[in-house]
Amino acid sequence: MITAAFVSHMSTILVMRSSPCTIDLEGQFGPQVDNACLDGFDFTLLFEESILSVSISALLLSAVPLRIAYLVRQPQKAVGGVLHLAKLLAWATLTCLYIVLLAIYALPIAPATQLTIPTVALACVCSASASFVSHLEHMRSIQPSKILECYLFFSTLLDIARTRTLWAIQEGRIAAILFSTILGMRCLLLLLESAGRRGLLKPMYQDSALESTSNMFSRGLFWWLNPQLLKGYSTLMSMADLSAIDTKLAGKGAGEEGLQQRWNIIKTRGNGNSLLRACLGHYKWQIAAGIVPRAMQIGFLFAQPFLIRTTIALMSAPDSLYTTYIGYAIIGSYAIVYVGIAISTVLARHKAFRVITMMRDSIVSMIYDKTMKLPSTGLDGNGPITLMSADIERLASGLRYMHDAWASIIEICIALYLLYKELGIAGIAPIIIAMACAIFAVILSAMSRNRQKIWLEAIEARVDATSRMLGSMKGVKMRGLTTKLFSIIQSMKEEEIKKSQKFRELLIAAAAVAYSNGAIAPVISFAIYSVGGSGVLTTEKAFYALTLFALLNEPIGTLVEALTGLATARGSLDRIDKFLKQNPHVDGRASAASAVDSGLEVVADTAEDAGSMELKRSNFNGQTLPRLSFSEKTDVILGTQAIPSTMVYGIESVIEIVTARHRTAGWVTNSVPILQNLNFDVQPSTFTVVLGPTGSGKSTLLTALLGEVPKYDGYLYVSTPHIAYCAQVPWLINTTLKQNILGESLFDLNWYRKVIRACGLEQDFNMLASGDHSLIGSNGSTLSGGQKQRVALARAVYSRKLTVILDDPLSGLDPTTEEWVISHLFGSSGLFRDMGATVIMASNSAQHLSIADNIVVLGTNGRITQQGSFEELNSIEGYVQSLSLEKQEPSAILKHDIETIPIVMPDDLINLPPADGDRRTGDMSLYTYYIQTVGIPQSIFFVGLLSLYVFFLSFPGMSIIAIWVQWWAAANDLHPNYKLGMYLGVYACLAAGAMISVVISCWHLMVNIVSKAARVLHTRLLSSVLNAPMSFFTTTDLGITTNRFTQDLQLIDMELPISLLNTVLASLTCLAQLIIISYSTRYLAAIVPLCLGVFYMIQRFYLRTSRQLRFMEIEIKSPLFSNFLETLSGLVTIRAFGWEDAYRRRNLELVKTSQKPFYLLFCVQRWLELVVSLAVAGFAVLLVGVAVATRGSISAGFIGVALINIVTFSENIQSLIMHWTVLETSLGAVSRIRSFTSTTESENLPSEKTTPHSDWPSTGKIQFRGVSASYTKDTSRPALKDISISIAGGQKVGVCGRSGSGKSTLVATLLRMLDLDSGSIFIDDIDLSTVPRQEVRSRMIVMPQDPYFFNGSVRLNLDPTSELSDVIIIKALTKTQIWDTIQRQGGLDAVITEDFLSHGQRQLLCLSGAILHEGKKIFILDEATSGVDKASDELMQRLIRSEFQDHTVIAIAHRLDTILDFDQVIVMDKGAVLEIGNPMTLLRDGKTNGEPSQFALLYESLDHSMVSSMVPLFPKGGKRKTSAHATPGPSSRRTSVTRSILSNRMSWFLEDDGDEEKNDRWSGLWRDFSF
Repeated sequence: MITAAFVSHMSTILVMRSSPCTIDLEGQFGPQVDNACLDGFDFTLLFEESILSVSISALLLSAVPLRIAYLVRQPQKAVGGVLHLAKLLAWATLTCLYIVLLAIYALPIAPATQLTIPTVALACVCSASASFVSHLEHMRSIQPSKILECYLFFSTLLDIARTRTLWAIQEGRIAAILFSTILGMRCLLLLLESAGRRGLLKPMYQDSALESTSNMFSRGLFWWLNPQLLKGYSTLMSMADLSAIDTKLAGKGAGEEGLQQRWNIIKTRGNGNSLLRACLGHYKWQIAAGIVPRAMQIGFLFAQPFLIRTTIALMSAPDSLYTTYIGYAIIGSYAIVYVGIAISTVLARHKAFRVITMMRDSIVSMIYDKTMKLPSTGLDGNGPITLMSADIERLASGLRYMHDAWASIIEICIALYLLYKELGIAGIAPIIIAMACAIFAVILSAMSRNRQKIWLEAIEARVDATSRMLGSMKGVKMRGLTTKLFSIIQSMKEEEIKKSQKFRELLIAAAAVAYSNGAIAPVISFAIYSVGGSGVLTTEKAFYALTLFALLNEPIGTLVEALTGLATARGSLDRIDKFLKQNPHVDGRASAASAVDSGLEVVADTAEDAGSMELKRSNFNGQTLPRLSFSEKTDVILGTQAIPSTMVYGIESVIEIVTARHRTAGWVTNSVPILQNLNFDVQPSTFTVVLGPTGSGKSTLLTALLGEVPKYDGYLYVSTPHIAYCAQVPWLINTTLKQNILGESLFDLNWYRKVIRACGLEQDFNMLASGDHSLIGSNGSTLSGGQKQRVALARAVYSRKLTVILDDPLSGLDPTTEEWVISHLFGSSGLFRDMGATVIMASNSAQHLSIADNIVVLGTNGRITQQGSFEELNSIEGYVQSLSLEKQEPSAILKHDIETIPIVMPDDLINLPPADGDRRTGDMSLYTYYIQTVGIPQSIFFVGLLSLYVFFLSFPGMSIIAIWVQWWAAANDLHPNYKLGMYLGVYACLAAGAMISVVISCWHLMVNIVSKAARVLHTRLLSSVLNAPMSFFTTTDLGITTNRFTQDLQLIDMELPISLLNTVLASLTCLAQLIIISYSTRYLAAIVPLCLGVFYMIQRFYLRTSRQLRFMEIEIKSPLFSNFLETLSGLVTIRAFGWEDAYRRRNLELVKTSQKPFYLLFCVQRWLELVVSLAVAGFAVLLVGVAVATRGSISAGFIGVALINIVTFSENIQSLIMHWTVLETSLGAVSRIRSFTSTTESENLPSEKTTPHSDWPSTGKIQFRGVSASYTKDTSRPALKDISISIAGGQKVGVCGRSGSGKSTLVATLLRMLDLDSGSIFIDDIDLSTVPRQEVRSRMIVMPQDPYFFNGSVRLNLDPTSELSDVIIIKALTKTQIWDTIQRQGGLDAVITEDFLSHGQRQLLCLSGAILHEGKKIFILDEATSGVDKASDELMQRLIRSEFQDHTVIAIAHRLDTILDFDQVIVMDKGAVLEIGNPMTLLRDGKTNGEPSQFALLYESLDHSMVSSMVPLFPKGGKRKTSAHATPGPSSRRTSVTRSILSNRMSWFLEDDGDEEKNDRWSGLWRDFSF
């Protein structure tokens, strides 16, 4: 009626006609005025004052006190200025005008109702109070006042009708003029209050988000996005070009008072759904903000059938002035309704997406925070990655229906009520059908949670296996496992697809339920109505009912989709909640800080036993810990309770850094502990070495000192919780060398130089073009093993922590570098000694044990067998004495030229701009690519089925069914219910055809198309990754590649199928509706091309920005994935250093950055939806205008068809936009995979076509001919320089040199992992460049330094091809003496996990696999024995010589004694071969071609203590040992060392094993070497 009054007023002005109105007529409540006034087409003045004016003023006055109370507590955020003065002046003027108007109405002759004076007085009070609010809003808020904007807008809009009424009253011209002036002043105030004031904000608020500083209209119509859209349309954007977003949406994380705190409170109550309830409670007001626009949307939607009924009735009404007014009013009403639908729909969805964005920000931070608190053994593979990717995506996808669920129920109830009211008893049918659909929807939603859980678990398993593979690609390629891994991971994808089918079956059922109502309900209802005698189906009644069916069908479909989506979201919330509720990491150590904080006290057991005291915790979560008794001599008293002074040793008097008493520790409950009954102390500023055989528990002991072992008993005190730690496998992040060394410490140039020099990194840095600013790749993939260890060691030293724990950090170093590092870190003048640091180091090497202050020896049973100083242990029988060591101070000489490294500052680095030319313009061929992927016939069949559905039914009111109903109704107008059976029968057949076609199309999509797309795209992606060269993995971040296997495939598998179905269906439907609308109202056919042109321009303008945001939203998650992956792999190290808070802040910044494209993509999608909906609104108004203007020339039936299609067209175009935007995002993932597979260079070359015979290589002859190779395209600094080597078949060749000298690079070229710049490599006279790389690697046996194992059984890892029997496998495991350990953990079926075996045991397992494949003639060892103890090393060396005596063996070795009996040794440095020769000959002669032997010099630089740490100095016979103080010359020392080495090898090989040829060979060699 408001619209009617406004339109009537305008029409009155046009026809220049007015009716006399008196105050007596206007003084009645009405609401409609008498026909004598304005032909009855107006409200009464009293109604306008009481309803349209007083209500608005009352709402403002009720909100003003609350707003003032809020604003006065806010700081000043802006300055005054001209705008501030103008607003105050305008409000003052408005108040004065109200006062004048009040004075006029106070006159007796003024035409006024009983409410006129109170209404004006109330408005005057509102104006005065609003002026104060305006002042506060201007100074203390960054955005225009929403309260004042709403008040001014709605009061002005509603007072237009009041102004018209005042002008119609002939006695009140003065009041009308003054009120019109007031109306104009309020319009001016609305402009002033809506004006932006970013230029007036204080500096700290200048960078606020555009959305946060925009007015109500800009936010409601998304005008604030226009600058971003224009920038995206005209330029290629980067992250820096994106607009800032509201601070409430990003950077908050869980927050101290945020979602985390509320969740903590709720979970303690023990109820389920903790996270869901916490989210509902924490975001209740943000969720409630969407209720009002969604409720308004309902009102606007259900205004449509009444408008259609009125319009159809108007078409048949006689022509008169009143009907003309009604026609104009209908046009205005259509404008308001459709504009209202557009704005309310977009605002409701926008509010929902704001909640989703805030939840994403908090929940991702909570997942990361929980990850930091989990036990290192409690991490379920890469479970957090799946939660952060797949579950968060499904959460966001499902929660977009948060308002549609409840709103759909209301819409269904309203539609059913109107149908019942219209059709009588026939309206019961749709009620029953709707209830059945709702019940099925609830059942399906309940089932979907469990089926989705099964699917997500399969995704998690695949992602875990893939990420492990990506993190170990060097080991994978070296061992030639790419083919097997492809088979394993692809089979996991097949299993995932199989498990997803159960969930997809529910989607098919949901689609059937959603579309069944639209097909079945109208048929049954019309049949009951017609057959039951309720009446005749007339044109007006038929199309009114069809409109209601259309409005009923949409919410039923939405309800089914919403319940399924919300159930999916809840399932993901439950998985996240379960993860968050896992037991946190418990630090089982006692420390000075934790002891006092926890309330520890010491009491005596009895008065008689004063020497024995008990440490207990008086209050620890309400529980008392077990009593632990210690001897008085070694007890550490941590209590605060006063006890006799003879018993107390306060915290101040504690001098031990570590104290262990009866400490037992292990990893698994109900299993034999790895460490048992440990008792030891570590004094401050001492160097403690932990020794023991492989598998004795050295690493477990160090991990226990860090508080990371979950199962423990006894007492362990550690003085500080923050410790510098180096893991056995170095943990490095994908950044520069410098940043890895700094960690979270501040940069100190002088200290930094000292650290890198002490760790021997200067020469390594000098060899790099970017120095210490060189990127090291994921997991340090660009570095050698020794370089990685030294970088990690440098990080520990640089942190300056006074307690340092090192887990075999020198195992990968060459002897020279190791000597240097030991001297400069551990020696008497080393950095650790200078710092006064306490160092605890586990080692498999006995080198320089003599400089240790304390030695702890673990036995095979996990007990301490020996502990004490070197002198003590070396003087008594035991493990240390068996090593026959001499006390030596390590040499401080490094036999290499050392230069001062140039420290490259960050400004010297080049920042490359982003490059992706397709992002802005898009690529329509992407649709063709996807169609070709799934198959053209499959795609045609799918589209054809949906076309049938659109032809038969689609939405009631269009297509063939709509035309059929029109014919039926027209026939009833002439002959009621004539041929009723025919019309009903055809109608039912058409509905059944529609149902069958849509169900088959859904089944075909989910079962055939989606499965094939998932399988093919994963195959292409996995194949491209496995075939990529190693340079790809060194230059591409692990998170980027992992993102493709998680985020991209998640979008393709889950989002794309549903959005594809809905997009194709909505597109076909909209196209059909345009045709029918044009046919029904031929006058509109001329503007259809114009409308299509407008839609094309809108989408073109939109896509140039949305495509870029889509790519950025996907890609910006890669750093987030990388941070998660790096945190998971380095969790122990991060906690040891105490860097948890720093990494949480880093994650928070990454989440904050990722929120920008995530939220802005949602916003631009809403912008598109709004713009297109407004275009549809204009189309609807134009249609109604044509219908009104041509009344009588178009039949009511055709008008009814057109109007119903306008109703559904509006819904369909919105549905099309919503699903198409999701489809575009999903296709972005397809585009990324297509781009990746087409641009990622394959290491396989077309020339590699030669397939050698099955027994190649038969002899193992290897030749390097002038080989040069580089890791980069810059060949001026090659990694290998002109290498020419000839290795005869069966020869044993050792490769040595310092870390980074090119040893691993030499092996990499042999394994075709690095392409040659020049030269060639031959094996058995076949050029390797002609043989497929996988074929080359699979024909060799390789033992890398860090072996990779499948995430599967022991049997699968040792025999991937399943060709060997268990007996043979067990025999190999028995030879390596690891079978007993494996048998205890489940035998051959035991699954290999990260903590399944120690590092040394994994090497033994790898050797077992090598023995099983001994038929291959070439055996390559890349420092394979560096992580094992002396006994295991001897075992491995013995097996290598006995099992592979006929093989060509190439061994990279840092323990030079392990290759002394080899045929040849190759000494390398800086990528060049310095020397080749027999090691014994080189040592004996000391020269090569007249020059000093590099191999001999390498030995001379070590001191004989290093060698003696490996083997006895003399053969058996009791000869005296060389004095520790003697200083033999080079020749004598070389002779002594070599004799001792050879003697030790004799002790191995002169055993009575029946091999007389071997024994004769070694006996002769020993005689020849006797000087």
